[in-house]
Amino acid sequence: MQNFPADKLLEGVKCSLQANSILFSPWLLILPMFFLSSCGERSEYGKRSDYEKFGYYDLTRPTVSSVSPTDNSDNVPISTTVAVTFSKKMSTSSITTNTSDTTCSGSFQLSSDNFTTCIKMSATPVASDNDTTFTATPASALLAVKTFKTKINTSVRDFASNSLTSTYTTNGFTTTNRPTVYSVSPTDNSDNVPTSTTVAVTFSKKMLTSSITTNTGNTTCSGSFQLSSDNFTTCIKMS
Repeated sequence: MQNFPADKLLEGVKCSLQANSILFSPWLLILPMFFLSSCGERSEYGKRSDYEKFGYYDLTRPTVSSVSPTDNSDNVPISTTVAVTFSKKMSTSSITTNTSDTTCSGSFQLSSDNFTTCIKMSATPVASDNDTTFTATPASALLAVKTFKTKINTSVRDFASNSLTSTYTTNGFTTTNRPTVYSVSPTDNSDNVPTSTTVAVTFSKKMLTSSITTNTGNTTCSGSFQLSSDNFTTCIKMS
């Protein structure tokens, strides 16, 4: 989509105001009226109606529609990702975050100390939903029992170069102290896995080894770590 300066597109409005100032003489009435009809519609960049017709004339600022985790939520896993959804399609290049250290840089920030420092992210936020939702993944698990605030600043832009009216900052979400499953191997939904594979699970924190048990006697589904091919009617016997 091509962008045009909003101030140029609005020159017709400015011109109309100037024409009104010369409507004091009756014999000049026809001439200003002509100017009003032409100036209100046209600028040096062409007719305003042409921009409106083709979707170029856009002065609506984007807003933040939602965030994830939701604001004021608690018991959030420390392995969570963070996402923001805007009211309209955004310019992906304007949605940036810090991937180098703990300084608060970029337009999409996450912090547990009111933005004195910020969480380092693993990569640039990933766009989805027609470039309205952007998801950032922390480079490492978040600290437990901490409140994290999300900030979206006014450097974010939509495709018409409109910015937020003001910086958006959440009250925050609070992480849980409970362990969560960080990853599994083989990865979920994978295929072509060798029949000789081992199965592994990684948790978000150090676990009590005696609590991680599995079935080594038969095909009953017992223990805290189970593997099944029939929705846990029976389970795979482990060695």
